[in-house]
Amino acid sequence: MENSEGTHEEQAPSPRRTMEDYVTQSPNTHMTSIITPTIQANNFDIKPQIIVMLQNHYQFSGLANEDPNEHFGRFLDLCATFKYNGVSDDAIRLRLFKFTLAGRAKTWLNTLPAGSIITWEDLQKKFLGKYFPPAKTIKLRNEISEFMQEPEVHLSEAWERFNGLLKRCPNHKIELWSQIEIFYNGLNINTRSMIDAASGRSIKKKTPKEVHEQIEEMTANMYQYPLEQSGKKAAGIYKLESSTTMQAQIEALQQQVARWTHTYNPGWRNHPNFSWNNTNQTRKHPPRSKLLQDNAQQKEEPLITRAELRKTEN
Repeated sequence: MENSEGTHEEQAPSPRRTMEDYVTQSPNTHMTSIITPTIQANNFDIKPQIIVMLQNHYQFSGLANEDPNEHFGRFLDLCATFKYNGVSDDAIRLRLFKFTLAGRAKTWLNTLPAGSIITWEDLQKKFLGKYFPPAKTIKLRNEISEFMQEPEVHLSEAWERFNGLLKRCPNHKIELWSQIEIFYNGLNINTRSMIDAASGRSIKKKTPKEVHEQIEEMTANMYQYPLEQSGKKAAGIYKLESSTTMQAQIEALQQQVARWTHTYNPGWRNHPNFSWNNTNQTRKHPPRSKLLQDNAQQKEEPLITRAELRKTEN
């Protein structure tokens, strides 16, 4: 090899490497996907109990029923409870977030390219891109648009569920007036009438903000008397069930009476066994000998045929 002075220098031969050298991992070659910022503070130390708390109560595994936005929110709330002089928020979050992952989510983080996450914003984008893709946003937006009040549910419960749907999809981009319209149209007629009455017959003359504040006030008043509400609701259910049962019994009796009416024989009207006289006089029975004589005569008489019986009835 020729140097700057025009003379040739011999290149040092490469060190001899065996097969074992190629397949054996060097202890310094492992790099994580997160590069944590440098800390200027000399006394910075993350207490072990914080890590234990994250591993026991702030876990995210990447399952379908888990909410990544809620996970971020809970994690940020915890990080906001402690501060260190000379330590940025990114430095704390990037050092602690990996302890909140488990299962497939932890595997996903470890398979990212080494050093691909430098800032907290980088981590958020990659994490939400994986566990909150656009398809999930569309699905949640459809759930918001198709909101319907469930049976036997008060206004306060319906309002809470609707706001929960909005919170699950932070980037829904649905304006306030459209939120009010979706919620109002999804209510049953009784609940809509209640809101209209509180608005002065209709919400059409109210601004979206005014309607929102009105519903908030109405639901807040309902939460102040939960026991009274539940009692009224239970009474309504029992009353409905009792009325339904009674109506069914009445209909059954009517059907039974109708069957008796169709089989009524006019010849039975004066039959002694089917008559009753509401008098205080004691009924005189014939002597026993007279009854025996009558029975004997009845046995001697021929039986009346069914055809003759019909003639007597007519």
